[in-house]
Amino acid sequence: MKKAIIFDLWNTLTYKEGTWASERLRVLLGLSQDGYFSKYEKAAMTELWPDVRSACEALCQAFSVGANEELLTEMVSIYEDGIKDTIYLFDDVGVLPKLREAGLKLGLITNAVSFLSDRGLEMVRYLGSIDVISTSFECQCVKPDARIFEKNAASLGISPSECFFVGDTHESDVEGALRAGLDPIWLRRDGTRATDCAVPQITSLWELMESPFQEMYPINSPSC
Repeated sequence: MKKAIIFDLWNTLTYKEGTWASERLRVLLGLSQDGYFSKYEKAAMTELWPDVRSACEALCQAFSVGANEELLTEMVSIYEDGIKDTIYLFDDVGVLPKLREAGLKLGLITNAVSFLSDRGLEMVRYLGSIDVISTSFECQCVKPDARIFEKNAASLGISPSECFFVGDTHESDVEGALRAGLDPIWLRRDGTRATDCAVPQITSLWELMESPFQEMYPINSPSC
């Protein structure tokens, strides 16, 4: 029996339109896509930054880019645009209170830049269904590091084996959950299913209220 479901945040519960700040920064800094994002996450998402400029200086250092005033000003501007981005909730977050009614605890894990995460986290907190939130900048590690998964499960008061983890990426979410001993559910909102992956796959969060998942909840809830 499962006692909890832990969710990813971005592109699982919330989303934004347009280009992410991380990609705009990559182009500005003239960096290759190869290995960029994992290095960016570790450099930008594992610190609680006192201000935006500090994050920009750290990124330049991490990627061995000379940080002059003009470049830092452009980087800060990109991040400030990101702070003003409109954040949306997916319609199927309506499943969260249903899962609570089914007797489950709910957690949230996110890789995020500290000053870019406030609005997304605020929207999720407003729903009132998430029990525990673990961020990369608080845990000082990013998915797929097992520690952030283990911390969230421990804060929920249960073992990783008693949790499902729902996320939209294979490397960060599926592989990270497996490393930590959680059972991953791969959310594929584009409607496709990977034939070479053995983990359960869903295209909407509402499927969490259907077989075979609901049979594993404390309260055997009817399909919605």
